[in-house]
Amino acid sequence: MEGTRDGKVRALLYDVTTVLLLTFGGVLFVVGWLVGAYLLLASRRWRPWEKALGLLVWPLGVLWVYVVPLVLFNCETVVVDGTPFRTTCPAHAEWLTPTVMGAAFAIEVLVMIVLLLRPRRRG
Repeated sequence: MEGTRDGKVRALLYDVTTVLLLTFGGVLFVVGWLVGAYLLLASRRWRPWEKALGLLVWPLGVLWVYVVPLVLFNCETVVVDGTPFRTTCPAHAEWLTPTVMGAAFAIEVLVMIVLLLRPRRRG
């Protein structure tokens, strides 16, 4: 069935749906990610290491969307007479937070690309 045009379209739709649910399904109260994880684990189109990588997509997404900004936005600076007197911000927060967010996002995009291209090579 997968050799036919309909089978290839269905396989592509399955792959795209799985990857999108894994990546963005966590926004839907984790239910979307769980469905994507089930689709990924139930499929024979990906190897075990690709499945393990795919299961990490959402936790990495949570890192760059929710956790990393907390480092930057939980900073508190006391200003006395217009000059900063005391701060709870780490000295590296200005460059580290955007760097970590960018790296986590890049890893997430890379995992999406790997998961979408790998079955195509075998198909």
